[in-house]
Amino acid sequence: MRLRSAVERLGYPHLRSVVVSGLALLGAVALAVPAPAPAAPTPSSGNANLKLRIKVKRGGWENGRALKAFAYGGAKQVRVNKATRTIFPVTNIDFSGPEPVVFLEGSVALRIPNTKGKRVRITGLEMIVQPSSTIIAGTFPGGALIPVLQSGKAAAVDPVAGSVRLGGSGLKLTEQGRHVLHKRFGVHIEHGAAGTGGLGGQAKPMMAPAVPLAGGHVDWGISNDWRQFILGGQGGGASGEALAGPGVLKSNDFLPAGFYEFPFASGTFEDGLYGDADRYSLQTAGTMTFGKEGKGWTFANPSIRFQGPTGELFVDIGTATAVPFATLGIGSVASTLSADGRTISWQGVPATLTAAGAAAWGRYKAGEALDPVSFSATFG
Repeated sequence: MRLRSAVERLGYPHLRSVVVSGLALLGAVALAVPAPAPAAPTPSSGNANLKLRIKVKRGGWENGRALKAFAYGGAKQVRVNKATRTIFPVTNIDFSGPEPVVFLEGSVALRIPNTKGKRVRITGLEMIVQPSSTIIAGTFPGGALIPVLQSGKAAAVDPVAGSVRLGGSGLKLTEQGRHVLHKRFGVHIEHGAAGTGGLGGQAKPMMAPAVPLAGGHVDWGISNDWRQFILGGQGGGASGEALAGPGVLKSNDFLPAGFYEFPFASGTFEDGLYGDADRYSLQTAGTMTFGKEGKGWTFANPSIRFQGPTGELFVDIGTATAVPFATLGIGSVASTLSADGRTISWQGVPATLTAAGAAAWGRYKAGEALDPVSFSATFG
């Protein structure tokens, strides 16, 4: 993997990579690592900024003489409190290991002002967040990725939210960085402080790969008013009938709390990472056919899809398939987990008829409350 080889080239074989999205090298670094971690760096947003003042000398120290930084390739420079800061957009963050790696867009060129000295560019900038320090690595022309700068301040990492935060941190040249600059410019590079920097960012919300569900079911009575119309005397005329297809179970459908249990057909679960809500898709099989006074209605294969507090119930009605029949107020009920931790259930989720559902049904108006829906999903 690119990150592992980069760490080895840096001479830090103990480092692991963890990429977060959106870092701001600005004096505040926020990083978070999800579980499970994605297999590849995830797109990021945010910025990082550095204020560098690397002092040099020729024989004796020259007053105010320092390497001056210039921004290239997507980086930019701004004045903050009479100081120039170089800002680098964050492109990716790698969460594949315990130590996050932040990838920055752009490069910086260093030169000694008021001279005709060489200008040396550092590209491929990365920030490696360690438990007690943060390393800024880069590549000099013709060279390998090396640690150039280091902060002795630990960054705050939140793996669940996908954030990293490093605030008000002083930066020092590493021995390797100091050696390369000395060689490139032919001048002595001062030990000690080289500047300040910070990092702050947030991984963009994303979904983990879909995981197949192993089972589940949907319990739904459609509408008590509807069932009383079909099976009872409501609306006048003779009672009708409700016929369950293979696999569908009827439970006291002549009573107000009655319902039909539709068996599991398929389903998936996607884990929401970096603040994104989990996503479920549950497909059932089976048919309920209602008849009264020569008329017939068929409801088949209800499915539920939701992410976060809201969702939808889809139903095949007559010849129309996967009609978005009702909106579901998932957030109004609390889910429960089975003792073995494999099955999660929702009981009595409010359902509201949609315009599409009303048009396909031809019996009730959009916005009317339907029977609540209960369902469960079982993991393999």
